[in-house]
Parts: sequence; structure tokens; C-alpha cells
Amino acid sequence: MIVTLLLCNSCVFYSYLSSKKPSDESLSEISKYLKRKGIDNYDYSFTFKDDCLDSLSKEENAFYLYRIQNGNKARLIQSRFYNIEGEILNGYSLCYGKISAFSEIGDTTILDYHQFPDSFLSYWNLHLKLKSDARFWDIEPSTLDEITQTKSKYFIVGYWNISSGWSSLQMLKKLSGFKKRNKEEVTLILVNTGHDQLMNAE
Repeated sequence: MIVTLLLCNSCVFYSYLSSKKPSDESLSEISKYLKRKGIDNYDYSFTFKDDCLDSLSKEENAFYLYRIQNGNKARLIQSRFYNIEGEILNGYSLCYGKISAFSEIGDTTILDYHQFPDSFLSYWNLHLKLKSDARFWDIEPSTLDEITQTKSKYFIVGYWNISSGWSSLQMLKKLSGFKKRNKEEVTLILVNTGHDQLMNAE
């Protein structure tokens, strides 16, 4: 029965097969992984703060609220898209959303949440802010100032980890490709969530 359910959802199936035992992922390991996988079109790479465990599963911080409202933790593999004012525009949570569109659309129209049906929007937290997200990153205040003062029209934050295998890699490839196609307009920020305790939220 479990196998049948997994096969019915290819995203869940591939995610399950490719996931590895959670481990702490060092900055050196993260850098080597991104280089080895050819993920080179991004602007910043940070890690998640150790003392902010489970913060993405709090309703005020989560992007996709359906899992939260049904007693589950947020997926840690996700991306969030913000406008120049740092207001949320759109996003993707593992196995839910329009991440596949990044392969097909070469411009920033994908960032407009108005293209999605109300049934999608009803579960999105449209009150999120870029600076609120940044509270959970291991980042210097001066670096955050540098990010918010860029001339980019859009900011994309991708939460990922090595242990999740296929799930993270597919998202990283699509975000990196999107950044390559929209270099001047997009600032891409990768935030690694590779901690044992955090991975339990998957």
C-alpha cells in the first residue's frame, strides 16, 4: 500500500528514494557539493541558525500553511520569491507548487501569484517578508544590508540540504537556471538547512 501511494506521487517517490541519513553539513561540504553539481548561478549561500530549529513550521513563518493547519511540520525543501520591497510574491514547498514552470518560462512572469487559482492562494502565507526570513539565517547584519540594497527587482530564497538528495537538487537546478536567464533582475539566496534536528521536520 505504501509503495502504491509513493508511485502515485512521483515527487514523493523520488524524494523518498534519494534521501540519505541526516547529517550536519559544513560550509566546506556545502560549497563542494554546489560546485560538483554545477550549481553556480547564485548570489549568496548561507546556513540556517542552529537556535532557530523548527521556526519554519510556526504558522507565522511558514509559506505553505496546509501542512501546518493539519498538524504537520513544514517541508524544509522550499523556495520563496519576494519583490523589491521584500514582500512575498510566490513560492514552492516540496511536492506542492509550480517549481516545474521554471524549466518552461524564461522570464519573471512565474513570480506573479495572481496567475494561480484561489485554491492555491488560500494556503499561502502572503504576509511573509524577506527580512523576517533573514532572522533565521547565519548572516551578518552588514551582509543583509548589502542584499536589500541591491538593484534586483526580485529576491529568491531557496531552502535546501544535501541529505534530501533529488528533491533539493532539482530545485537548485531550476532556481540556478532561472537566475542565469534573469541575471540582472534576480538575487538568488541559498540557505542550507542541513542539521540533524532540522531534518526531522522533513
